[in-house]
Amino acid sequence: MRWMQRILVALCVSTPALAQDAPEQERRTVFNPRTEIDFEAVDVTAGLDGPSIDWVLERRRGEFPPMFRLRGDFDHEMKRSTDQVK
Repeated sequence: MRWMQRILVALCVSTPALAQDAPEQERRTVFNPRTEIDFEAVDVTAGLDGPSIDWVLERRRGEFPPMFRLRGDFDHEMKRSTDQVK
């Protein structure tokens, strides 16, 4: 029975070692020391284009429903606040 416990402990201790990452030397990324970009081979032509302008001679006011309702009384809140003070 004692030898089973030792095997179980050995397996529990050695299993995380198998899940470790590869050494840094194997995962190293190598980049070229120099990158050349040739802009001479590309022909770029551009032109200035202004915004299109349309004149609006007539203004109409839009009718939008209100997003919130204005309240005229706060009686309920006042009564609650006095009940909390008591």
